[in-house]
Amino acid sequence: MTLKKLTLKAITFAGLVTSTLFMAQSANAAKFDFYYSGKGLYADGILTATDIGDGKYQVTNIVGERNGASISSLIPSGFFNNDNLIFPSQSSLVDSQGFAYQVGNNVSVFSSDSRYKDFSLNPDRTTTPLRSTH
Repeated sequence: MTLKKLTLKAITFAGLVTSTLFMAQSANAAKFDFYYSGKGLYADGILTATDIGDGKYQVTNIVGERNGASISSLIPSGFFNNDNLIFPSQSSLVDSQGFAYQVGNNVSVFSSDSRYKDFSLNPDRTTTPLRSTH
């Protein structure tokens, strides 16, 4: 599914800051509030990530919901060809490999053709087609 919007906001200890991206760091871990939506789709939660340099963060944990269902875990890098990297200070917040998580189905969030996409793989390994929002 092509997403209408993907936003990352870092969480500050004083509350959520209102610009596109801010972060709070503690012992090399940063927490980012994320949300995205598309036709019939809404997901939000918190990504925990480690700064690995050059504006890249390796996502190490995820909590949140997708369409009201709890996200159960981050999928290790490579399952969906995902690298679980985010780029909070760059124009594209995720790369073509993106990050992946479990919420009943396995879901990958990535960038393709200058758009963010949400791709779902059912537990029986069949795909849920990407749907355009336009």
